[in-house]
Amino acid sequence: MTRVGFGRDRLDMILDTGAEATQMWNRFAVEHAGEGRDRGEKSSDTVTGVGGSKEFETLRLPELTLRVGGLDTLLRPAEVYPKVIGRDWLHGAIGMDLLRQARRVTIDFHVMAVTLE
Repeated sequence: MTRVGFGRDRLDMILDTGAEATQMWNRFAVEHAGEGRDRGEKSSDTVTGVGGSKEFETLRLPELTLRVGGLDTLLRPAEVYPKVIGRDWLHGAIGMDLLRQARRVTIDFHVMAVTLE
């Protein structure tokens, strides 16, 4: 888990180096409903994991700026999955699409910190 900056807010997200794409989940959808109302469009996405593939309804936002490990990253487009079950306590998962925006990613397990440069 890591904290990500979104404007003045802090988002609780997991770092998923096995995921290609960053996903925003129900907690983000609930706490930032204005983002979707103002800029989002309904869409769908098929997510494939170890257990197979499943299609989810999504809300596609043109972009979000997320401060990950000290670096402003741009999630474009941003897929919000408002019905991901069992993860209501998290805002989402950071995937490789955001990590690749950094020149260097450091994961320090001694202090449990992620730094992007």
